[in-house]
Amino acid sequence: KEGIFPGGHYIYKNSTRDYAVGQGAVRKVAKELGLRESNHSDLLYVMYLDDPQVLQAHRTRFTYGALIDNSQRKAIETPLLEANKKLNKPIEDPNVEEEFLQTPYVKGELPSVNALVLNFVYTNGFISALLQTFRIIPKMRKLAKEQGVSHPVIITTCSIPQSMCTHYTPLYENDQFFLGMDLPPVYEKTIPKQESMVDWDGVYADFKAILFFLPLP
Repeated sequence: KEGIFPGGHYIYKNSTRDYAVGQGAVRKVAKELGLRESNHSDLLYVMYLDDPQVLQAHRTRFTYGALIDNSQRKAIETPLLEANKKLNKPIEDPNVEEEFLQTPYVKGELPSVNALVLNFVYTNGFISALLQTFRIIPKMRKLAKEQGVSHPVIITTCSIPQSMCTHYTPLYENDQFFLGMDLPPVYEKTIPKQESMVDWDGVYADFKAILFFLPLP
């Protein structure tokens, strides 16, 4: 269905990793803010920038953080930016935890635009991560491209108590959602050619039964 992506002030971190770790990363933001699980939805978001059917998992880019309005700046933006003062020194090839501790929060603005909207069940676990990477993101990217979007992004916020995620794919002003980062055609040219494509033989086949167990609406 079509709806409205709310837009707002976005305080976020960047990551280049397997999309399956996206929701785990945003939970670290929640912990930093002392948020209860019931307060994650419509505040904490993950934005997936690349096509997981084109790039290998360790090359896909995403951002994660808090999307707020002016009234929330003191309660949300200030403590997150203050957390930058406690960052660890960068190390080579960090794991997920180390990357979080050495990556600063930055500020950006996301426009409020018409978007494709999909609500889908969320188990806060491994199966949900796989379904999102291999089914939901490709499906929404395909639908957006059919409506003329050149570089679709998927923006997700999840409610753990309601076991539901809301996924948005903006239909307009899409390039603004890259927040100054390279658009996919430019970014993909920076990746060694032998790494640019996903090897589905080893990954996709292993999870095929799981991924197609639940149909998309």
